[in-house]
Amino acid sequence: MFREPIAQIVDRLKSHTHLYVALVTRGYAFDLEALTVLLKQEVPYCYLGMIGSEKRVRQVIQAITPSGDCKATAQAGIPLEKLKTLYAPIGLDIGALTPEEIAVSIVAELIMVRRGGTGQSMSHRLRS
Repeated sequence: MFREPIAQIVDRLKSHTHLYVALVTRGYAFDLEALTVLLKQEVPYCYLGMIGSEKRVRQVIQAITPSGDCKATAQAGIPLEKLKTLYAPIGLDIGALTPEEIAVSIVAELIMVRRGGTGQSMSHRLRS
């Protein structure tokens, strides 16, 4: 876990081969800065997610893609295909309410991505 400006740690992140990044910041401006830096750089992440409400996520995405303009996004140096890989808000929908339950939903999503799971109930296979 890093607790310094994102621009200062990007070079250290590039050396990781199996990087899972979860942005858990103090607010919109920090999310926007971190996400912009990570999407512009060649950081080889397996997972890039951002915590926050749907409203906060929408605000950050709209700031990166003004008026949904894909050309503006590309001109800003952010490949649209990278933006499409963003997990936001992070976590699986398990009805989590408490901080502990939210943490479980986030870890479950990380495991799902790492192991190639579906996120569906194990009993789903028996019902199909």
